[in-house]
Amino acid sequence: MNRLARLFTLALSLFVAAPAALAQPTASAPASTHDVALLKLLDEDLEALKRRSPLEASRRGDPRFDALLPDVSPAANDAWVQDARARLVQLGEIDLSALSEQNRVSAELLRWELNQRIAAEPFAFWQMLITQQDGPQRDLPQIPDFQSFNTPKQLSDYLTRLEAIPAYLEGVTANLRAGLASGRTPPRVVMATVADQALAHATEEAAKDPTSHALYRPFAGRQGPEADRAKQVIAQRVVPAFRALGQFLRDEYVPACRDTIAARDLPDGQALYNFQIRDMTTTDLTAQEIHDLGLSEVARIRAEMFTVIARSDFPRKNELQGDELFKSFVHYLRTDPRFYHTTPEELLAGYRDLAKQIDAEMPRLFATLPRLPYGVREMPRFIAASAPT
Repeated sequence: MNRLARLFTLALSLFVAAPAALAQPTASAPASTHDVALLKLLDEDLEALKRRSPLEASRRGDPRFDALLPDVSPAANDAWVQDARARLVQLGEIDLSALSEQNRVSAELLRWELNQRIAAEPFAFWQMLITQQDGPQRDLPQIPDFQSFNTPKQLSDYLTRLEAIPAYLEGVTANLRAGLASGRTPPRVVMATVADQALAHATEEAAKDPTSHALYRPFAGRQGPEADRAKQVIAQRVVPAFRALGQFLRDEYVPACRDTIAARDLPDGQALYNFQIRDMTTTDLTAQEIHDLGLSEVARIRAEMFTVIARSDFPRKNELQGDELFKSFVHYLRTDPRFYHTTPEELLAGYRDLAKQIDAEMPRLFATLPRLPYGVREMPRFIAASAPT
């Protein structure tokens, strides 16, 4: 999950929790003006997040942003930080001691998040917008999977969004070039597939027959001016834009990405790594403390695995001991055909079956469960090659 998606999750959890606290005031503790002010601030922050990432807004079911793509310009990034600073000042004007207990927690979480946005500014994450696990070459072709197309306006908004793709990808390319100039790039070793991911949406087949393109799916089976417009936009604008991005990645960007893999090799690398630790763990642990914790967890899990091996039907469990037993068992898991599905259909069915087994256990572990159902579907083939199963 990228950072903006995590921000949405945090913002929505705060926004949902705060109204709940306001909706049930007691005679002894009515909702204060400070509670109301905090709720307004949370609402404003959620709106700012949606403007910042309209694709994520669409994914979360808000259709107001369905015609937009992210503004990735340096000016927009500067405005994002200034917005956080201004909102932090507004939060400081709220008396936390006058808030309900729930809202006090929400206020502290909002303060933490705003401070993190400001602290991230020196590291220019906007200059590293593409990896093989994230970026427009993966996100844009999946828009039809989460945007709704039930009304003429929804189709019109989608067409507007398609028309904006060339400018958006040009902005991404400009940011990546800025990253090359400043020395901010991902390790080359993890970028092997990104050009192919982009070029998968710029094939000659798609140029000749736009109906075969992933982004045409909302118009499949439709006739009329909107469908004709979609064909034209995809053939004349979308395909060339993805081709330009893919060629840039292949010929210029990936060859110039850094040979090293450590974060410390980036500009301000140690500070960046410390920021990422705090951002990912929400703790003040040092890198060494986290490393030591990881080693202790590996040792604990490894000890538990020996218990699992003893319970299993591994044929050599009584013949071997220690490292030899562990290595032999791991080899057994990796090579015995019974642990692997042989077709994509079997793999998908296996995941679906496992998901339903997990569903049955959830009430035993959690008192409150999500209301919305979920499904398991096949990963888009253009990203499957660079993703583990």
